[in-house]
Amino acid sequence: ATAAAAAATQSTTTSAPSPAGSARSSVTASTAPPVGSPMPSAPLGPVAYNIISAVVGMLCRTQGTTAVLIFLPGLAEITRCIRSLESYLSKNVAGPAPVLLPLHSTLTPAEQARVFAKYPGQRKVIVATNIAETSVTIDDVEYVIDSGRVKEITYDAGSGMAVLAEGWAARASLKQRQGRAGRTRPGKCFKIFTRKHVAAIPAHTQPEILRVPLQRVILSIKSLTTRPTRDFLQGLLDCPHSEHVGEAVALLQTMGLIDTRDTLTPLGRHVARIPADVTVGKMLVFGAVLGCLDPILTAAAFLGLKSPFISPLAERDAARAKHARFSSEKSDILSYVKAYNEWLALREGGEGPARRWCEEHFVGFQTMTEARDLRAQYATILTDLGFGPDAPSANGNVAKAPVVKAAICAGLYPNAARIVLPQSVYMKMAHGAVPLPTQARRMKFFLQRGGRVFLHPASLLFDQTKLDNCVAIFKEKVSTSKVFIRDITVVHGFALLLFGGNLTVDHSAGTIAVDRYFRFQAQPRIAVLASELRKGLDTLLLRKIEDGRRDIGGSPLVHAMVTLLCGEGEVWISVCVC
Repeated sequence: ATAAAAAATQSTTTSAPSPAGSARSSVTASTAPPVGSPMPSAPLGPVAYNIISAVVGMLCRTQGTTAVLIFLPGLAEITRCIRSLESYLSKNVAGPAPVLLPLHSTLTPAEQARVFAKYPGQRKVIVATNIAETSVTIDDVEYVIDSGRVKEITYDAGSGMAVLAEGWAARASLKQRQGRAGRTRPGKCFKIFTRKHVAAIPAHTQPEILRVPLQRVILSIKSLTTRPTRDFLQGLLDCPHSEHVGEAVALLQTMGLIDTRDTLTPLGRHVARIPADVTVGKMLVFGAVLGCLDPILTAAAFLGLKSPFISPLAERDAARAKHARFSSEKSDILSYVKAYNEWLALREGGEGPARRWCEEHFVGFQTMTEARDLRAQYATILTDLGFGPDAPSANGNVAKAPVVKAAICAGLYPNAARIVLPQSVYMKMAHGAVPLPTQARRMKFFLQRGGRVFLHPASLLFDQTKLDNCVAIFKEKVSTSKVFIRDITVVHGFALLLFGGNLTVDHSAGTIAVDRYFRFQAQPRIAVLASELRKGLDTLLLRKIEDGRRDIGGSPLVHAMVTLLCGEGEVWISVCVC
């Protein structure tokens, strides 16, 4: 271990103090390949926890109590590194044990604030993700240990999935990390990788347009020019792959925002005017039209933020028990809305009670505050477009959960999974057979593209043993150890008939299918009804463009939709054919 520490130390250089009196480590010398030449491969391999522990042990044996900052790619690596440090330091370092502190985005603000505290007589060792790269500055850090790795969410257009992938950080990020050492004094940066690896690392992070969904970009292009989308994108410095453009166009067509002629639909013209993700914009429009704008404003705000629920590792069970009281209508998103409403009522009485409530219920105060501000921005935008909360019909159906969930479905579709319930299992008793309780893990979720997926453990529906309906709408799917779906809302099939994809009828089987995947037993006339209601809604949205003051939410057509969603439609398509 000592030899490993020495090897790591040899690759470290220190610059002279700057005129301001501080110094930062210089980048390890390397020769980048010429521009345009193929980039050599740089395999990751395992994280060298033994070398990291040896370097920290060497620093702890030196005089001083300045802080050490270790960069690792994710939470799992941080946890393992802290365990490795505890084991190594307890056996190899005498004197006061250093304070080991994790730093990542899932910690509470109080836990994150511990990294700024002073610990007299003890060295502080902070094990962090790239949150400490630019978002946080810790003045007493003198040493940085950099694994050179990062986990970033990238969007796979082919699968429509956000993928949390580990890789080498760009050279610009590595330079930023070493700059964390010596903010107020000369510092050193220990890099746990070779110069050969540095030569194989890209100079900069991949341009954003190559790693994010293109739907919002294409919708904006459509609202500004009549040029074909592909021609317009070809003029960019970094042009997205044509296959990714095609996937985004197909998704916009499924969402009803552009038609087969590659032009904006009436709904698309409204959504294009809302500066937000297309799912959020579409949800806001339908929230206003269906008369449930108040909860949808809150739901849309949380779609653009992280979950307000916090689950510290040491108190995960307690946090889950507190969060369970917010469970609402078999919907994670409506659970956030319920928690927000409670928080807002307390916040109006002062910040102190609201903060104490957040601490008691494991809710992020900062996330709630951001949701309130984002919600207000959305309300202002919708008011300017004639869909604001002051419209007569904007909030007439806020108490009708099926209508609110239908608006969520309208925004998030085609992010939909088919729920397959397990067959009932019976136990033979003296007086006859009795059904055994269904186990939550036996329920399965399937996508039209991608096969089986799994409910994320953070979902409040994770322990549900019975779901009455067979369709789950979700915010996103993420690939980690498995492919998980997050932020679930279980909806009735009629919401899909009204706001889902293309409808097809199988007269011989007596079924209606949405995008040939979600099939329901129903008479063909139900498909005709749903199709006519869709056409009528398009006409109303077109009239709204012509006259922004028109209140289309109070029309008889919307009233008919609400009636169907609240009960009558459930009778007509009561069975899902799985």
